[in-house]
Amino acid sequence: MSIARALAAAAFWCATCCEVLAATAYDIAVRIDPATRELNGTATITVPRGLAAEVTLAQRFTGGRIAVAGATLAAPRVVQGLSVWRLEAADAERRLEVHWHGKLDALDATLDHRETLGAAAPVTGSDGTFLPAASAWYPRVRGRMDGYRLTLDLPAGQRGLVPGRVVDSNFRIPPRAST
Repeated sequence: MSIARALAAAAFWCATCCEVLAATAYDIAVRIDPATRELNGTATITVPRGLAAEVTLAQRFTGGRIAVAGATLAAPRVVQGLSVWRLEAADAERRLEVHWHGKLDALDATLDHRETLGAAAPVTGSDGTFLPAASAWYPRVRGRMDGYRLTLDLPAGQRGLVPGRVVDSNFRIPPRAST
């Protein structure tokens, strides 16, 4: 009897986790101008069939427009500083086209490591750009654990830091001079 319950619980857990972990593909391109602190972004988000979704983006970003098959979704509602678009489940996979822009906070280069731990705002300046995951700087499907492909367009010499693993980069760090 207990083995049957354990198997039923494992099947339920797997079905639940598979839904949360199912791939939603993100292809994001962001251009940042550190001088004006302006971020301009586009994204294509592929949502699996059968999934109702809420797409969220930090309210600080304006011009947020989401289109599905060329039709723009209704204006978002605002919940706790996030713009939230609702997408009903569909029988087919959907590709969302998203465009947004906004101003990033100024990078405070005087902060030490400990002071940056609570930072949740996207920042930029002459010393670099930091886009923390908690800042909702890109549109994402709420409640999903997904990866993304990002093209980050920065001026020459500028460095950017985002969460994730670098798969490919055309930025090269020059070798250090020996002392």
